[in-house]
Amino acid sequence: MQKSATTDFPRDAYFKFIGIPDHLALKPSVETLYFVANKHVTSIPYQNFHFHHKDRKPVGMSLQALKERLIDQNIGGMCFETNELMFYALEHLGFNVSRVPAFT
Repeated sequence: MQKSATTDFPRDAYFKFIGIPDHLALKPSVETLYFVANKHVTSIPYQNFHFHHKDRKPVGMSLQALKERLIDQNIGGMCFETNELMFYALEHLGFNVSRVPAFT
């Protein structure tokens, strides 16, 4: 059986990076959603420099690629990258989340 990305979510690294203390027991609620979303958007910057670089490489969207880029390397990312990481974080916390396309 294949593990879901939620099981592999790097909770400790993510929480440390965005400034959420280890001892908080976060449960799905409006308050938790506001708290995590606020920490996320103020800690992980939007950036698109890599698209303008002549030697740009494709951007990976796997959980591991997002962790390496946004957390380990602290590079920042495009809206779809930061939103995908937020999706995994909220799913890991027990929220019922879904992806919605920007266009149809």
